[in-house]
Amino acid sequence: MSHPKVSFEFFPPRNLEASFRLWDCVNVLAPLAPDFISVTYGAGGTTRQLTHEAVTTLHRATGLPVAAHLTCVNASRAETLEIAETYAQAGVTQIVALRGDAPKGEAKFTAHPEGFASSVELISALADTGKFTLRVGAYPEKHPEASSLAADIDWLKAKLDAGATSAITQLGSSASSVGVRPRYRPPTPSARAISAARLQSSRRVSPSRLASKFLASLYCALTSCPT
Repeated sequence: MSHPKVSFEFFPPRNLEASFRLWDCVNVLAPLAPDFISVTYGAGGTTRQLTHEAVTTLHRATGLPVAAHLTCVNASRAETLEIAETYAQAGVTQIVALRGDAPKGEAKFTAHPEGFASSVELISALADTGKFTLRVGAYPEKHPEASSLAADIDWLKAKLDAGATSAITQLGSSASSVGVRPRYRPPTPSARAISAARLQSSRRVSPSRLASKFLASLYCALTSCPT
């Protein structure tokens, strides 16, 4: 039986503490052998430098396939391709090519006067370099800006025709969309249970490790991997 390919996506760390949490998460998830891990770009390209530093560091230190997110937002074509070239020079040859979200405070995406107008244009330009494996976004439900599900599929095909080799998506946009429902209402905790919870909290269990273990359990549920 074939198993779905799973990737893990991370936000670029903004400080030293967040860097340690990222490293912790990556080490917990690495034994699951994801198809790749990726680092997001931030709305409006706000984490451009942080993304680059995180991607290149993970590439050097983990041995995992690492993909950099790259968008069309707030950059000219020359600037965007220059960023891509720095990844190629660092040995990072996988890119998640996206149009990108509108910068904070703006209602919709507006192309840079000298930039790429869409993800298809970006994908085509990156494909022309011959240096990258290109992944693109797909959507489990209709994209908010799409006129229909059929239009979504047509746009995905256009991205693949432009040079993308695969597409990534979530399981769904909300818990209800994948049929997740609460199974029971937990009882009111007793004083003893509250004390035990406080004791556990005092041990300072890393939230990143708890989140990583949850993701690992979800991965195994999807792929029937041994726990």
